Amino acid sequence: KSEASVLLTAARLADKQRLSAAVQVEQRVGQFVETLQDLLLSQNHMLGVYEESARSEKARQQATLGLDLSDVLDEVQRQATREMLLELDDTWWALRAKLDD
Repeated sequence: KSEASVLLTAARLADKQRLSAAVQVEQRVGQFVETLQDLLLSQNHMLGVYEESARSEKARQQATLGLDLSDVLDEVQRQATREMLLELDDTWWALRAKLDD
């Protein structure tokens, strides 16, 4: 073989090896991207599960309590009124006992 022929064969072989290396890199990058997509889909699914869980728990708490702010304020006011009436009752009976003596 001539030197030119050997050089041409070497150039073609190097070109094939370079192309082969480029193909390998491309395949590795493709595999990495697929793995990353699977991971992101999994994390996205998990976040969706957490969000749905939080939403259902909040709905459960609201249903259990069944109260809004005005209901809470009304209950506080009723409790305060009840406590004042009990104090008034205690005071009344203490006065009544002193008057009856």
